[in-house]
Amino acid sequence: MSEKNASKNPVSRWAARIALVALVVFVLYVRSAGDAGKLPGWLRPVAQLVLADGASREGAEAPKAPKAPKEAHAPAVSDRAIPKGAYHGSGKVYRILPDDNEGTRHQKFLLRLADGTSLLVAHNISLAPRIPDIEVGDTVEFCGEYVEGERGPLVHWTHRDPRGRHAAGWLRHNGKYYE
Repeated sequence: MSEKNASKNPVSRWAARIALVALVVFVLYVRSAGDAGKLPGWLRPVAQLVLADGASREGAEAPKAPKAPKEAHAPAVSDRAIPKGAYHGSGKVYRILPDDNEGTRHQKFLLRLADGTSLLVAHNISLAPRIPDIEVGDTVEFCGEYVEGERGPLVHWTHRDPRGRHAAGWLRHNGKYYE
C-alpha cells in the first residue's frame, strides 16, 4: 500500500487518534500522581521521563527522593546521630530475600513503611554484621543512603565506611545496632 493510500485509510486514522488519546490520558495520570514512586513498577521508567520532561518545560523541580517518614512506632534514636543528608526511618519487615553473594555480600529484605511505601534494604555484610534473627513482622530502624533503584526505592550504606569518606549508616533491630 502506498503512503498516499495509507493516509486515507480510516482505520489508520482511528488507530492514530486512539493512540493519541491514550498518550494524553497517560501523561495526565502520571502528572496527577506527581511522583513516579506512587505508580506501579512497570510504569515508573516512562513516568519518570514524563515527569522530568514536564518539570524542565514548566520550570518546576524534578521529583526528589522522599523524606524519611515520621512513624509513630519508630523507636527513638537517643544514642546515634543522624548524619546530614542521611535517609532515616523505620518499617516492618514483610519479606526476607536471599543474600546477594556476588562481589560485596549484602543481606537483603523488604520493609513496609508507615505510608505504605515498600523499601529494599541492602545491608553490606562484608563490612558490617548481619542481623541474625530477623523475621517477617519485625520492626527495623535504618539510617543510610536513599537510592531510586531499577525496581523501586532502596537504602544502602547502612554501615561504617572503612575509608571514612562516606557518612556512617546503621540498622537497629530489637534494640541492637548493626553498623
